[in-house]
Amino acid sequence: MATFFNTVLNREPIFFVSSFDPNIDWITTEANGLTREKYKEDPFSNVHRLVKVDDKQDFIKIELMPPRQVDTLVAFDLAGISVDEKGEMLFANSDQLSSRMRTVVSSSLARPQLALLCTYDCFNLDNWPKPCREPFVGNVHRLTEDAALCLPDAILDEVGLICQRMDEMGKLSGLASEVLPSGESSNDGTSIPTSALSVEIPKSEDSGVVTGARSRQDPEEMTA
Repeated sequence: MATFFNTVLNREPIFFVSSFDPNIDWITTEANGLTREKYKEDPFSNVHRLVKVDDKQDFIKIELMPPRQVDTLVAFDLAGISVDEKGEMLFANSDQLSSRMRTVVSSSLARPQLALLCTYDCFNLDNWPKPCREPFVGNVHRLTEDAALCLPDAILDEVGLICQRMDEMGKLSGLASEVLPSGESSNDGTSIPTSALSVEIPKSEDSGVVTGARSRQDPEEMTA
């Protein structure tokens, strides 16, 4: 977990193996003392304990980057969620829920969208397209449609949950505020005209496909 925390603080790429990876032998893995639920609680510390169905086949390794504030805002917008002046999450039928349940539901709704924004590459997966990311709005990129179709909904939801954990760690560290209100400059000097409560997603024409920033790490060096 310490390595995971440092990775978030330094905004370094991290490689994730989903609990839904088809090459995980869960019967043997659980017999050795690691349940699926325990793995999901801390996948980066427990990935070495996973048993393969086929030793000749590697696990699918999903490269993630910690979300920036703008990524989180865009994910909420794509999920149909807005935030009022009191900080309450608003979405379809949210008026029927308590404040706590609104937070829980909105978090769940935003996960797949956040996964599309924070997944930078994927290894050991057949038919994975290259490039796999494309411009979306502003300085935000996300997976192409072809890439997204390669990842089942269950995996996207799990990836989104990991991204939300990284987001929370970043907020606790004080290093997640890369996007400032009123178009102030972020840490990389980019001017981003967005507010802390909402982000407008304009309809735009395709502007071409580009790859996301690639890791200098060897994807075989799994974070543990």
